[in-house]
Amino acid sequence: MTFVGGEDGLEEEIQRANGLRATRPEIARGGTDYTAVAIDQDAIYGVMRRLEEACSVVLVNLSGDTHEVSCALRIADLSPGATTYEVYDLWNEQALQVDGRYDLPASTLSLLPLTFGAFQVRVLSVRPNAR
Repeated sequence: MTFVGGEDGLEEEIQRANGLRATRPEIARGGTDYTAVAIDQDAIYGVMRRLEEACSVVLVNLSGDTHEVSCALRIADLSPGATTYEVYDLWNEQALQVDGRYDLPASTLSLLPLTFGAFQVRVLSVRPNAR
């Protein structure tokens, strides 16, 4: 809940969040699964949003500290038959790379290394690799 004036200083983040809701159907209308994401750090909140084959993972560092974490995505919730995935951080506009690879094997998604700055948000788009 935001009170009048409570959004001061958050305008860019609110605009970005509304932009993602407008362009990503799984974020706007998808189902929410709180058990499909496991993080080894209590300060990081994570939830998976799905709509048909589209999948995004919303992650937020709730603390003022930097954290290096392992994030496990429930592989069964991703596209069946896919062997590699592309993971793009929609919030920070960058492709995720692990061990020099952008095409991530499904096994990597069960132990995805991530770094979070203080109060950092990540919205990961997880898609089967088109190649």
